Amino acid sequence: MTWYTLAPAVLMAVPSLALARRPLPIHPAWSARLLAVLAVSAALTTVSTAGLLAGAFLAGVLPSDAVSGTERGRLLLEHGPVPAPVGALALALLAVGAVGAARLGLRWWRGLREVRRNGDGTGVVDDDRPMAMAVPGRRGGVVLSRGLLRLLGRDQLGVVLRHERAHLRHRHHLYAAAGALAAALFPPLAPVHRRLRFDLER
Repeated sequence: MTWYTLAPAVLMAVPSLALARRPLPIHPAWSARLLAVLAVSAALTTVSTAGLLAGAFLAGVLPSDAVSGTERGRLLLEHGPVPAPVGALALALLAVGAVGAARLGLRWWRGLREVRRNGDGTGVVDDDRPMAMAVPGRRGGVVLSRGLLRLLGRDQLGVVLRHERAHLRHRHHLYAAAGALAAALFPPLAPVHRRLRFDLER
């Protein structure tokens, strides 16, 4: 293993985190697109690098006869030896990413089940908190709470509805999902996901 193995992950993660520190001097729509692409690229590159390091580390630990019998095993042996701390860190990173992705998937599944149970994803919900949200999907739409209806006037509600419909029209949920998945796979990307959500609201 050489330090060049880490270069792709570093070259993707560092600019992503640097750009998330403050709003970019470009239109929020382009900023959101850029951050989504960078976040996904950084997460996939980091996970791929961790997978390579973990595989090479395990290949070095296992008996060489058991590993060198396949072309993939010989390829992993060529990338070794991987120091034990680096291999352990790569395995831990993969485990954290797997758990994060599983938890995110479970949260999405529960949210989808709740939306389907409560109706068609549009209309008014009986909640005193002022709330509005865009629900994507074929049966989706805009959900408003009774608390928001009591709080805002007709013209203000029109602005809220146009804002939420813009989220649906521009498919902002896909950008948000990409950022959330990237942060789940590689938690240090959480600031990029937060900045992405901020730009989507702008």
